[in-house]
Amino acid sequence: MKSFSYGIIAILLCFFFVSCQQSSNNENTSTAEVNQAPPNPFLGSWELARFFNQDTSVDYQGRSTILFTENHFSWMTSQSERKSFEKLAEPTHEELTEAFNTFSAFTGPYELSDSTLTLTRQIVKRPNWMNPPRIDHYNYQLKDNEIHLQAQYGILEGEKRISENAPTIVLKKK
Repeated sequence: MKSFSYGIIAILLCFFFVSCQQSSNNENTSTAEVNQAPPNPFLGSWELARFFNQDTSVDYQGRSTILFTENHFSWMTSQSERKSFEKLAEPTHEELTEAFNTFSAFTGPYELSDSTLTLTRQIVKRPNWMNPPRIDHYNYQLKDNEIHLQAQYGILEGEKRISENAPTIVLKKK
């Protein structure tokens, strides 16, 4: 009976060893597959450096931060000089209007292909760009620590809109 028990223990140990080897091989394969995926060059924090089209070329004078995670982006921008409310808890109508007009924010998911960035604005300061969401398509190029975005077209209020004088946006890595 002892030899039978030792035999069963030996068989169970063999199964355990083979199972651990297969599990280890599967982990190595999935790690190798993950390592082969190209890194996302957009990840991190960026600032708006320039905005230009055929008619204008200006360095952006405001404050602008663009954050990219694996699947979402957040873009906030404001004029450099914004007036504070005289009474923080009781802003006037004029102060609220000024604050609204000197700040912009939008966020949502994005998709990245080899040469195209698609931004879907799900939450936006301007409600007309949320229902349905505004979707912007850009060609992009990576140059040094910059991303150059050339607007292709946008979908606004459910309609495809192509700009005759499409802007180029330059983002600089923070």
